[in-house]
This record gives sequence, structure tokens and C-alpha cells, in this order.
Amino acid sequence: MHFLRGLADLVTVVGLALLVSALVRKLPETPAIIISGAALIGLYYVGNRWIERRHPRELDFNRLPGALLGFLLGTAIFSLMMGVLWLLKSYQPTECCRTAVLATAILPSFLTGLFEETIFRGFLFRLIENLGGRWTALAITSALFGGVHLLNPHSTIWGAIAIAVEAGILLGAAYSATGSLWLAVGIHAGWNYAEGSLFGAVLSGHEVRGFTQAAMHGSTALTGGAFGPENSVPAVIVCLITASFFLRKMLRPKQTPAQPAGSFHPHSE
Repeated sequence: MHFLRGLADLVTVVGLALLVSALVRKLPETPAIIISGAALIGLYYVGNRWIERRHPRELDFNRLPGALLGFLLGTAIFSLMMGVLWLLKSYQPTECCRTAVLATAILPSFLTGLFEETIFRGFLFRLIENLGGRWTALAITSALFGGVHLLNPHSTIWGAIAIAVEAGILLGAAYSATGSLWLAVGIHAGWNYAEGSLFGAVLSGHEVRGFTQAAMHGSTALTGGAFGPENSVPAVIVCLITASFFLRKMLRPKQTPAQPAGSFHPHSE
């Protein structure tokens, strides 16, 4: 019954959030993003309370600083990876210093992270975890997250596998280990922000005009080819090293707090 309520909540929240985004599309970008993000958060809270009959602790506002921490972590991870490519002479900045991009790209990065993490971690990971445990949820949501990127331009099977391993495992483990959706949102946003807006690299098959512009040299295994650096072996390695911290925390027995009668905790197994 909990799983069916969760699916109904997922369809309702995502559907209404997409409707709101469509309605505000003609507004200037910044207000449209703010309204869309606020609507998604509000719908998630309302849907969880009314449809699933649970309190969404993973999105509590006292955990909001985790979004900033995650953003810094995601940016640092990608910057480290690009540093490796620079040392290997596979990355070379060709243009620099579009400073306006650095400010204007933050909100879109967070909205993308919020929307995708709400679906894959806030809903799918949580619901699958309650059926088959956290490791089953990590495996399935990682595969699904990589699979949906096959819809992107210049996508390949390897690219889907790379994203499933590097992003799916990192984000899923960060969420499961901390119980915070804000942290996963921040990591996701920081990675996207650094890849496109900071380094000017191809972002999941999409050309982006960033603070710098990049020229990539070498094999696809190093540069990621037309799909972007997240399609590269260095990205997989750096993300797995980072994910190992959260994976170790997942190995510890989970402490389930006492719940009021009739409530449903998102991480109970």
C-alpha cells in the first residue's frame, strides 16, 4: 500500500510541477525558475503528507545547508577531474572570463538538480528501498539514471553506464547515507554548474557557453567525446572515490527513529 501511494504521489507531484513550469515559461528566467522550484518543493511536501501520509524528513529545511555543502562538493569533484585532464594535456581553456555566466547559471543548475533528485532519490530510491532495501534501490536507481541519459544528444551505451556508475552511485549513496535530499541536490547542481558554466565543457551532450571555453584533446576515454567529460574514465574514477565515503556509511546499521503511530518513515525496511 505504501508503494502504491508513493507511485500516486510521484505521478501527481511531477505532473503538477511540469504544469506549473509550463505556465510560467513566458516569465523572465529568474522568476520562472524560483516559482518552479518553490512549486516542486511545496508539492513534494503536500503530496507526501496527504497522499503518502508521511513527513518528508529528507527535505526538511533544517537540512537546507546541505545543499550548499553539496554544491561545493560537486563543484570540487568536477574541478578535480578537469585538473587531471589538464595535467594529461586533454583539457585546454581557449577563452576566458565571461563573469556574468557565473551568477546567472546558479539557479538553473539548482532547479535541474532539484527536479531530477526529487524523482530519482526523493521518490524512486525511497520507494524501492522500502521494497528491497537500500542496496537494491541504489542499483536500480543508478541504472535508471544512466538509462535516461540515452535520450540526450551524442549519447552512447558507455555514456549511460558511466553516468550510472559515477552519478547514480554517488548521488544515491549520498542520499542514503545522510537521509538528506538537499545534499544530493547540491552535489548534482555543483557538478552541472562546474561542467558547463565554469569550465565551458559539453554538458551531457549539450554545448554550453561558460566562464571559460574548453578545447578537449585525446581519446574519448579521456575527454568523453561529444557527450562531455562526464563520459570519461577519469570522471568515473573521481566520483567512485568520492562515493566510497558515503558507501562506507551505508554499510553501518541504520538507526530508525521512533515514529508516531500510523506514520511512515522513508527509510524503514
